[in-house]
Amino acid sequence: MSAGSVTLGSPHVPIVPVAHFDKIPTKYLEEVWPIIGPSVAYNIESMPLWKVIAAAYCEGLNHGSAIGKENTTKG
Repeated sequence: MSAGSVTLGSPHVPIVPVAHFDKIPTKYLEEVWPIIGPSVAYNIESMPLWKVIAAAYCEGLNHGSAIGKENTTKG
């Protein structure tokens, strides 16, 4: 690994650019940051960055699953 690099989790996980994600409002990220930034700052002080990212990803999965279940029961 070169100087200045950061290891986040297993090196065997494939890299997926944000542009490949579905329904990520990348044009709104700067507007969302003031809302989530303080929580991110707090959490990266108390745990490794990879755990913060993994927790946020899992939270997103939970929200997506709930939305999917809600849509199924309405349909």
